[in-house]
Amino acid sequence: MGVIESLASAVYQAKLRDLPLIKYEFGDQHHERRVDDQEIAVEHFPQTWGSSALGFANRVGMRKLTVAYTTIVSCLITEVAAVYFDGIFAYTAPTTSDNFHADTILRQVVSVDRAAERYKI
Repeated sequence: MGVIESLASAVYQAKLRDLPLIKYEFGDQHHERRVDDQEIAVEHFPQTWGSSALGFANRVGMRKLTVAYTTIVSCLITEVAAVYFDGIFAYTAPTTSDNFHADTILRQVVSVDRAAERYKI
């Protein structure tokens, strides 16, 4: 997938499905809604993987260095980020995780099979 396509796909999926709903009260009623454009931050960068399966342990891939775009769509209200490899949903992670923050700065987030332990998901 190309750079623009993977970015657009990730943002669309995050807003439509993968980021948690925002819960709020209005009067004495509880409501939920999807995140708005103004409530997200997006990071998009190339990342090198040791296999064409990218960061997905359950996919079959050739053992060769592969570059694909990683997209992180973070909700500023819920402090949850949705992570995508080449436009495909990988996992959600808390943006408050020190490890997640450090890996994002280094532009080298971990694979799906390592995310739960490293980011305390």
